Amino acid sequence: MEKDLDKTSIERVRHLFENHYKDNYLPPLKEQQEEVIEEPSKLAKWERELAIDTTTNELKSFIKGTPILTTNPLLWWLDPLN
Repeated sequence: MEKDLDKTSIERVRHLFENHYKDNYLPPLKEQQEEVIEEPSKLAKWERELAIDTTTNELKSFIKGTPILTTNPLLWWLDPLN
């Protein structure tokens, strides 16, 4: 039964591709494939060095932070100060 289901699924996907997407697909041009990757500028390197991973910082502060005691978490969450 699984093989029949697989064959049916493949046939349906093939039909969908041929009827809706095949004519819209253009293979990439050779010029587009041969992109030259340039060395980043000094400014780009400096900006990358200054970039701060806010996710890590927020996670660390969340883990090390003191718990907030509240009777209504929704009101606390909606407070613009939080």
